[in-house]
Amino acid sequence: MTHVIADDAEAVVVAPELAAKSAREAALRDAERILPRAELDELSASGLLGITVPRSHGGA
Repeated sequence: MTHVIADDAEAVVVAPELAAKSAREAALRDAERILPRAELDELSASGLLGITVPRSHGGA
């Protein structure tokens, strides 16, 4: 299930954690031209994509 980011402060905490995790094997994925499917799934599940939705429409 996708998490819903409650506010800017939560997004600021979640984003660097997710970025660090995704960066671990980024060079290998790039070199081998592997699509980051698992990382995209984690990004979606983290709720960070919801920060692009205006508050007036239910976003963080």
